[in-house]
Amino acid sequence: MRFPILVMFIAFVCNAAASSQSPTSYVVPGWGSECFLLMRPSFTDKKLSGTGICYQIKEDGKFESDWKIDGEYSFPGHLFLCENGSILVRIVEISQDKSDPKKADLAQQTNLEFYRDGKLISTISAREIVDLSKLEAPVFSAALSTHKVFDYDEATAPRIGTLSHFDYFDEDDQTEINKKAAHGTELFCVKTVQSEILVFKVADGSMIYRKKLK
Repeated sequence: MRFPILVMFIAFVCNAAASSQSPTSYVVPGWGSECFLLMRPSFTDKKLSGTGICYQIKEDGKFESDWKIDGEYSFPGHLFLCENGSILVRIVEISQDKSDPKKADLAQQTNLEFYRDGKLISTISAREIVDLSKLEAPVFSAALSTHKVFDYDEATAPRIGTLSHFDYFDEDDQTEINKKAAHGTELFCVKTVQSEILVFKVADGSMIYRKKLK
């Protein structure tokens, strides 16, 4: 009964999240369906933050908390959980704020984070992912602008899976990826706005392949 219970729970919370533009609680299922992450927003001194709690689904259908992360709130579509729930991948939106020294230089900003059991194990900077000089940035003010780095097209949307779950790799791609990742290795694949597919090993956050799309 644990899988029907999980599906109903996820559908309820995700539908509620999708209907609101405001920060809200939502669920990120592990692609193996035996775990999920619950992201909850909170406000401290009017500043938005968030807590993510990973739950394992037991044989009796009950949920048991495994680990949690505290810090920035992530909106739906920015968090990805591996099959057994031990690894979380987080996409971090980058923005340029000339009034904030920490956000004045895009090259120094983190764009991807990998967590194991709630502990940060790897970060990928924006300059490792795209050519920052060619990014287009919608400007909100004279000092602040935000930059879109990833493409969320349905066919190439960011996700976790094994190599067989991704249908945009040809035989040459698969051969090269298999040289660096054994069969069955969990991978995180994401497409950039500069038409490249990036492949990361979920276990350690290392980038092992990049494919330029025609």
